[in-house]
Amino acid sequence: MTMPSRPPHLSSPHGGGEGPFVHAASRVSLQSPAWGRNAAVRPLTKQSGRLAVRAVLPPPAKRGGGPRRGALLLAMVLTLSTTVAQTPARAQIPVTDVAHIAQSIAHYFARAYEIYQKGVQIKNQIEGIKRQIQALKKLENPNWREVASLLGVLDHLMQQGQALAYSLADIDAQFRATFPGYAPYGNSVAEQRRQVERALDTMRAGLASVNRSSRLIVDQYTLGDIKKTMAGVKGHQEALELLATIGTFAAEEQILVRQALAVQNNLNSVYYAYRLNQEAQGAATSQATIQKSLAASRAVRSSGFRFSEVGARP
Repeated sequence: MTMPSRPPHLSSPHGGGEGPFVHAASRVSLQSPAWGRNAAVRPLTKQSGRLAVRAVLPPPAKRGGGPRRGALLLAMVLTLSTTVAQTPARAQIPVTDVAHIAQSIAHYFARAYEIYQKGVQIKNQIEGIKRQIQALKKLENPNWREVASLLGVLDHLMQQGQALAYSLADIDAQFRATFPGYAPYGNSVAEQRRQVERALDTMRAGLASVNRSSRLIVDQYTLGDIKKTMAGVKGHQEALELLATIGTFAAEEQILVRQALAVQNNLNSVYYAYRLNQEAQGAATSQATIQKSLAASRAVRSSGFRFSEVGARP
């Protein structure tokens, strides 16, 4: 049997060769006995992005061949469906939304800047806490000095020997016993010696006290340390404590000045007491001597002479 020639509309769309759709349709159609009579294959069509082939067969004959034609039609439809399902779809062109990309980038930049601001805020808070800690930090090694012990040493120096020191508990009684004032000497040599010794011991003790309290080199070192500490002060608490240190140093200086004034007044009191007592006791002793002489002269009588008080009538 001679095969009929292929219809033109079933040739390959690429100009020669057999396409998969045409080949399958040709194979099914040409095997049909009704090819030469009423069979026809419509051209390829494009529906919903897929290529589909519709084979149009003539209506069934009125007599005979019905089941056979149905089987051939079903085989052709299944073959075309399998071939179309295996054909890859065409690639789609990618769509780029420039506005959305720019908006996303701006959003990311805003988030990054917000994170940066949060970091700066946290850093500032940490620095603030550090400054508060520094402000509440206490002064290390304050420059204190011991003045109470120094005052005790000065009081002890004033009591050396037979000095009439202001720190003696019974200074009033000892002062009266040493310098009785206008009273004749009982034993002028012993009493004058005792007065001179006590006055000189007092002067000596006063000089020792002044010598001990006037060692300024230690105070100069203390002031130098305060100046060095002042240069390193960083917080409010340290500054306040340093001011308190300076105020305490000044108050201690006033206490030492008061003690020095007490020593000076002590020395002046003993010195002037000695001078006045010498004059008073000398005058009292002289007056007592004159009175004794006059009393003795009244009792003495000699021949032709009679002693009487000056200014008295015979």
